[in-house]
Formats: sequence, structure tokens, C-alpha cells
Amino acid sequence: MLFKVMTIMRRGRQALRRARIGAIFIEFAVVIPVLVAVLYYLHDVPKYKRMYSRMGFCAHEMASILQNVSQNRQSKRITRRDFAYAAYASSLSYYGGGTKQYFYGTSSIPFVHPVLYCVKGLTNGKARIVWGIRQMWFMPPDKYIEPAVDAKNYSVLSLIKVDIQTDFPATSIFPTLKIKDGEIKMILEVFFHCHLGRAGASDYFKFLLLLPRLEGDRAFFNTAIIFTPKQELFNEAVPQSL
Repeated sequence: MLFKVMTIMRRGRQALRRARIGAIFIEFAVVIPVLVAVLYYLHDVPKYKRMYSRMGFCAHEMASILQNVSQNRQSKRITRRDFAYAAYASSLSYYGGGTKQYFYGTSSIPFVHPVLYCVKGLTNGKARIVWGIRQMWFMPPDKYIEPAVDAKNYSVLSLIKVDIQTDFPATSIFPTLKIKDGEIKMILEVFFHCHLGRAGASDYFKFLLLLPRLEGDRAFFNTAIIFTPKQELFNEAVPQSL
């Protein structure tokens, strides 16, 4: 009788042990995917923020170049070529060591793309974008100048969705825009342009879970800054090529 009782107890302990092992496996089956997801996010989120930070740095660097590049010239008006060189130079902040290897036609990777809008303040809190210019930095600035942005601006890629040469409340042009009647301000937007689409951009930037925020179908990490230009740099006329 005692032997039977001990046998039953032993079998019970063995069953309990197997149940515990099974429970551990179940816990691992649930916990491991969660941990992997957390690790992926820990990898993606800092990189995501870093990409926006780099775009912001490129934008501020470009604005600084535009504010100072012509100060020693007799004519201080910024030209399209000045803008092209500013775009090219600021891109070096991202593509350290040179940009020739990223020229269009040799690679389909994302490239830094700037758009500059000139905004004039109007009465009653309204404003108008009087012109816009853009530049593909991979095009040699001494040989290629992009055409001016058309009346529908660059809304398919840009954060700015209003039409050019049309009056709007200032905050409809850009949420943080504050401008006085007759005042001229510049909105400089910088973003990555990618022909590969969202999946291709995510693969290029090496994100594991997150997908880059998409503007239109090819623009990522759009970052815009507003600055007041120095006197004589810009006016309501589109900058000339030279």
C-alpha cells in the first residue's frame, strides 16, 4: 500500500515537473517575440529621430550659406547657382567624404532635396508664397539649374500644400509662420527623395519595424525651417540663374 502511494506521489511530481516545463516553453513563446519587437523599436526609434535631426542640420546649414555667401559681392542678390551650391554643400553633412558617388544615373538611393519658398506678409494675418525654387543636389551646380516651382508648387512631395501666388492665412501656409504686412520670409524645406518608394526607403535606411513617414509617394523625413533673410538677398522676383 505504501509502495503504491509513493509511486503515485512520484508520478504526480513528474507530471508537475512536465507541466512546469511546458508552462516555461509557453512563456518563452509569448515573451520572446515581444522582446524582439522591443529590441527592434529600440533600434528604429533613435535612428528615426536621428534622420530628422540630420535633415534639420542640413536645412540650417543651407540657410546659413544663403545668408552669407554673397555678402562680399557688389550684388548681394542670391542667384539660382548660389542655391545650387548651398544644396550641394549642405548635403556633405549627410554624405560625408564627397557626393560624386551618389550622382543621378549611378544610383537609385535616396538623395537630399531642398525646396526654398519666398513668402510675403499681407494684411489681416494673411500671406502669399510669391515663388519657389528647388534643386537636385546631385546635378552639378555649375551645369544644371532646376526650373522654378510651378503654380501648384511641390505639394506632391512638400509639407507646403497651398498654391503659389495665392493669398492664405499665414498658418495655412505653415503652422508656425508669423509674418507682418510687407515682410519677406523664407521657408526652406529639406527632405529625402526616393524613387524606390516607402519599402525601398525603409530597406535603405535599415529600419527593422518602422516605416519612414511618407509625404506623397517619394519624400521622407521632411523638415522645414523659417528664416528672415538679410537685406538685398531676396525679393518678389525669382532668383536669376547667374
